[in-house]
Amino acid sequence: MFGLGEYRTALTLYQDMHRRRRRASGENSLVTLHAEANIAITLHKLGDYEEARAINADLLPRFERAAGKDHSGTTLTRSRLVMNLRALGRDEEADEVHGGIPRF
Repeated sequence: MFGLGEYRTALTLYQDMHRRRRRASGENSLVTLHAEANIAITLHKLGDYEEARAINADLLPRFERAAGKDHSGTTLTRSRLVMNLRALGRDEEADEVHGGIPRF
């Protein structure tokens, strides 16, 4: 559904998948974290940047604890958080999350 641009339907499916993964694997398992990341991605596509930001801000330290700072899930979550913050016009925060490297 996501690939077809049907983001509302995709969001419902991702939320259901997240609930099932959390129940089966635990709150901080990688499969659960990836399922939650799909929700944030979809919310961003729907223009709900603040909710996507809140999810990614919560996910980032959880990915770091579960898989390390260099894990692809951690790196992607950091990038998505930066994207959410920029969409909200919060460029200074985005620069801090990005590692203090200002955008040009």
